[in-house]
Amino acid sequence: MEYTQHPLSAAFPGMSDEEFAGLCDDMRLRGQRDEITIYDGQVLDGWHRYRACQVIAMPPRLRDFPEGADPLAFVKSYNLHRRHLSASQRAIAVVACREWANSGINQRNARTGAAASPVQTVPEMAREAEVSERTIQHAKRAVEAGIGDQVRDGKLSAERAAEIVKPPVSPKPKAPPEPRTIELKPGPPRSTTIEVDRDDYEEMKQELDRYHADSVALESVLDADDALAAAVNEIRQLNAKLAALQTRFNGLQNEKNAAIKQVKSLQRQLDAHVIRTRGGLPI
Repeated sequence: MEYTQHPLSAAFPGMSDEEFAGLCDDMRLRGQRDEITIYDGQVLDGWHRYRACQVIAMPPRLRDFPEGADPLAFVKSYNLHRRHLSASQRAIAVVACREWANSGINQRNARTGAAASPVQTVPEMAREAEVSERTIQHAKRAVEAGIGDQVRDGKLSAERAAEIVKPPVSPKPKAPPEPRTIELKPGPPRSTTIEVDRDDYEEMKQELDRYHADSVALESVLDADDALAAAVNEIRQLNAKLAALQTRFNGLQNEKNAAIKQVKSLQRQLDAHVIRTRGGLPI
């Protein structure tokens, strides 16, 4: 009998080709050390071990998931914080598990008697994944749009995926150009009046809106990745030290130039003194 991967197992990224090849070599040498867990006719844990058994033609050792236990808690405990996952991958995994739980686990629990998992809120999912609520919102949009697997596999960040699936904003109909008058008063009693076309005004306003959007995007990136925020802060500190060193270097360079000028002046005085002495001139 062949098994497929359970959706809870598929919520987490798989092995790279190199890692899977290494697993196959290890199992050829040492055999299958851990059993493969089957739940509801699918592989809940040990998907890569199951695939390796197929590749090396080894009969897999299987075990059924305990009756009445919580498969959601089981998968999270084995995968969520035991792997080197990015903030986006943790967020997408928690969202994907929540989607599966809300869509099918209640029917399963009705047959098995397992305790039903509660519907998680965005703040609860953010705490569980150790990310910001904004990253969870981005992950939800990615899952709803069907590109959650690209975030799971590290091809896209949650933020970038949310930007891709964001519906385009319909342009507003342009009103007829109306001149706008802006008074610039640097100080009484003088004043200056400038005519600004409405199209120019709207263009300036859109530019400010784009700057604001870029600022929000940068904040979300920093919020989603603590390591990136720490790196940016370190870069700022290094830039400050570099500026101080550059200032010190410029000061030393100026001191060197002044010293060179002084030496040349003294040399000219010495040369003149030698000439006067050799010519019998009074010193």
